[in-house]
Amino acid sequence: MSDGIGGAGEITGEVCVANIGARGERRRRRNGIVWFALGLAGGGALAVLHAGPALQLTLFAPFALAALSWFEAREHT
Repeated sequence: MSDGIGGAGEITGEVCVANIGARGERRRRRNGIVWFALGLAGGGALAVLHAGPALQLTLFAPFALAALSWFEAREHT
């Protein structure tokens, strides 16, 4: 049963409306590129230092932020 709020598999007819302009989109895309570069630099440094897996897990944060920024810019949200 559905409660009419938009449960799984239900078509609600809602449309995603962009809530940022071109400037915000450029800023988010630039932030995504910067976070990605920081992740690559950190990964390179950890590889040179032969860091263990626990320390390598810290690379999740910059790559997650890079992906989030990039996808937000792409979807205009």
